[in-house]
Amino acid sequence: MEEQAVCWSQVAPESAAPFVYAAEAALAADAMDRAAGYLDQVPDHDPAAVAALLERVDMLFADLAEPLDAAATCQRILTIDPGCGPAHQRLTFFYAVTLQRSQLAAQTRQAIEQGCELPEAYVYLIGADWITLSNIVPVNQPWQAKHPDEELFCVAIARGEVAARGLEFSLAFEQAPDDRDDTASATARQLQTTFDRFPENLELLAFFLEEAITVGDPNRVIDLLALVPAAGQQDNRFWRYKGWLHATRGEQSEAHEALTQAVALNPFDFAARHYLADLARKQGNVQQAEQLARLAEQGRRLRRTILQQPEVRAMPLPVMRQIADYAEACGQPEIADRLTVRIEQLRVSQPAAGPPLPPGMTRQKPAEKSG
Repeated sequence: MEEQAVCWSQVAPESAAPFVYAAEAALAADAMDRAAGYLDQVPDHDPAAVAALLERVDMLFADLAEPLDAAATCQRILTIDPGCGPAHQRLTFFYAVTLQRSQLAAQTRQAIEQGCELPEAYVYLIGADWITLSNIVPVNQPWQAKHPDEELFCVAIARGEVAARGLEFSLAFEQAPDDRDDTASATARQLQTTFDRFPENLELLAFFLEEAITVGDPNRVIDLLALVPAAGQQDNRFWRYKGWLHATRGEQSEAHEALTQAVALNPFDFAARHYLADLARKQGNVQQAEQLARLAEQGRRLRRTILQQPEVRAMPLPVMRQIADYAEACGQPEIADRLTVRIEQLRVSQPAAGPPLPPGMTRQKPAEKSG
């Protein structure tokens, strides 16, 4: 069957059918890599292309442990059908579980704009800075085993271990952990080793910058900011760190500029608004300071509420309403309006459980939880 399908594809390369048959035959022969290769040759214009490519995505994410190729295939699907919900969902989860935070926020916005988002997309959007799924390590482990030198997977595992041990440093105005046992210290050393290996990694830089700010070490912040690559210009966190540094030096104008840029890049950055409130208070703008402080506190409380939930995919409707209120308060009415519609849909349907993970992610049966 596979041989005949390949011959067929040579005389009918503009049809998806021979490639699909070849893939089915390869799967029956336990040759999933060949099957994925055949599906990659499906022509984009064929009506069966999206379904075939989604099958390929599932193979690549799970059994073949080729998530980068899978993500690229998802992007290809979205060029064919920008409103393909499963492709958006797979990409969103991939960006979340590999801590690609800017891409996560952008992808969730695209899904929302296309009207094909799952409810957890709103959690990913407002929590892009700080959401850390509890299943990062088990999901990334087979990917790293296949690609031991891939920075993305090495960093995700190191950060996932830190989160699992409860070593996350909170934002600067929250309490940081005081005591660490031997296992926790080993985890921290692993993170440092990974940072030594990838000193320009944005996620690791952000972690150590948060740590330096939490303990109030401006010299450490200066040293770390000097390592931030050009990509950091599009990441609100690093503008926030710059704003904190300028504020500690009494450079109020520069601090205000940096923090304003942080909020422009991510309207849900409540920590930047917290620092802006301090600046406004020092400048005598009491009313503005109070407004900023209230919004920052609203975001901080919402973050805490979300992190207390057992699963990202099963947020209670009252929490979703809080997210909509926060989006409205942050000047994102289009997000708030769309979420309000989704909440009403959920209320009417009253699902017994949250929607499932994309098929390509369920084979490892992780428990996708906030953390």
